Amino acid sequence: MIDGEGFVHIRFRSDRFTMYPRLRIYGTSRPIIAEAARIMGVNPFPRRDNGILVGWYASVSHLKALRVLRIVQPYLRDPSKSCRAKKILGTFGDVGTVRGYLRTPEFFKDCPPPTRIRKPRSIINHVQ
Repeated sequence: MIDGEGFVHIRFRSDRFTMYPRLRIYGTSRPIIAEAARIMGVNPFPRRDNGILVGWYASVSHLKALRVLRIVQPYLRDPSKSCRAKKILGTFGDVGTVRGYLRTPEFFKDCPPPTRIRKPRSIINHVQ
């Protein structure tokens, strides 16, 4: 599931000048996402586009993301996501946040590029 419609990422929190790991999966089937969310220890959320339901997602961050990454990392087949998971686990260890700021390309510079690169929504909306 994470290999297909998920992402392994870091986020920056400017008010505290910290970074934290984030893991999110997305799908159109609520039962599948609900089960994944249950395993992750969170609730599924609807994903809407202009008020229209387009699918469901489950998201974890901080310590929950590290816990889930430890479980799924050995099974990730996508080289980019596997490398990202290893990098996050090596950097964060048992701590949900670290002080500092690195842009995503800098943080994951040693990892292969994602197999599917998504354009930011602001660019997509501007082009349409």
